[in-house]
Amino acid sequence: MKKVINRYKGYLYIGAVIVAMLLLSRYHHVDGSFGDSLFRAVGLQPWIEINSNSRFHIPVIIGIPLLLVGLFGAVSVYRKRYPKIGSILAISCIVFALIFGAIAEKAMFLVKRNAVDAASVDITNSNCQFRSEQDEMLVTCTFTIYNYGKVERIQLTPITPEWFEEDGFPELSSAQLDIQKRSKGNYTIQQVIAPSSDSSFSKEFNRVQFEVNVLQNG
Repeated sequence: MKKVINRYKGYLYIGAVIVAMLLLSRYHHVDGSFGDSLFRAVGLQPWIEINSNSRFHIPVIIGIPLLLVGLFGAVSVYRKRYPKIGSILAISCIVFALIFGAIAEKAMFLVKRNAVDAASVDITNSNCQFRSEQDEMLVTCTFTIYNYGKVERIQLTPITPEWFEEDGFPELSSAQLDIQKRSKGNYTIQQVIAPSSDSSFSKEFNRVQFEVNVLQNG
């Protein structure tokens, strides 16, 4: 067994580099990484909440040590045969990350073109503005939706942090949207709700998360 491992040690290190790069490579068109998608695909959350102010990103915690082990291991195995192996691997990793981010959007539309579940819908560039005046509050949320598959109607529920209502912000209700199949589009939803206080204020939040439920698909 040891002889087999030694024989293929270089391939194992190169494989470790490839796996690490997949875990760490980020999408360009939406927030998140391929590692996040892999974890969610097997029913695991890529983030672990430690407290209200800190959390751990598991793909990064696994990916960085794995990348270092793979790089140093591959260099130690192949350095005599290929003196420039270190530079080649470093440049290859950078090129891989750039190319992956650039082609990820088109790849998602191709892979998920017939999908009809919530995983085929991504929301990014989200922003919610709260404007309160006397007896009403206007909430305006704008965002970009990537609908890779055949979903036609969705329900969006804003996911707010625990401190949200404690700081005087009301609970937000769900909204329904009709979206085009296999498309990218900018959307706006508005709500008029009763404020939790009598004071007037204006506040803006970026990167608001939404829970997506599919209501209709093609």
